[in-house]
Amino acid sequence: MSEYTRDPQTDRATDALPEAGRGAVAALIRVAELYDPSVAHRAALRAIVASRLSEKLAATPTERLLTIAASALADADLAVSRPDVPEAARAPERSVLCATLVERVPGLDRVSAVLRSQDERWDGSGAPDGLGGSEIPLASRIVTAVEELVGNPAAGLLPSWGPSLARLEARSGSELDPDIVHALAALDLESIDAPLTPSAAVLDLLEQALP
Repeated sequence: MSEYTRDPQTDRATDALPEAGRGAVAALIRVAELYDPSVAHRAALRAIVASRLSEKLAATPTERLLTIAASALADADLAVSRPDVPEAARAPERSVLCATLVERVPGLDRVSAVLRSQDERWDGSGAPDGLGGSEIPLASRIVTAVEELVGNPAAGLLPSWGPSLARLEARSGSELDPDIVHALAALDLESIDAPLTPSAAVLDLLEQALP
């Protein structure tokens, strides 16, 4: 049993992401709302999809909370990255940078651990630790797939879900967990609305995930 997965009978979600940590996630998204609304918008969309997906996968309360928070903060490295550097050029160092930045925020150490593994790949070809298959924490596998699915829509816009799912299916079994891709394809993504206030949407999702 990994540090990310707990026995459902003893799972203490509030220990994994205490109130201070949940508030910190919302505060970070609020900062993004002020300085780059598109970043905040994508963070909330990822959190929405991650919440639905983790519920469908019967994740524990701890896994759900960590998945929602980590999905919202999956591109935290943008805070210190040059805006002209494409996403492909940010890997593999970006996951370590994300984890390092988030780890310094009180209450987010477990979220940091999830973010460290977001660039691992199902076939073991990823970074930074070369994990593969179920060695990769469930929360990290979800974050990887959700980030790819949502992509980079501008503030107020929604992804084109069909083409996005097709990209995931092409990478299923190699880069992405096939069970997660299958579960994503079964979600009613068309029912997702653009969040009006991303930080409030993320905080609501975190509170709703509490046992």
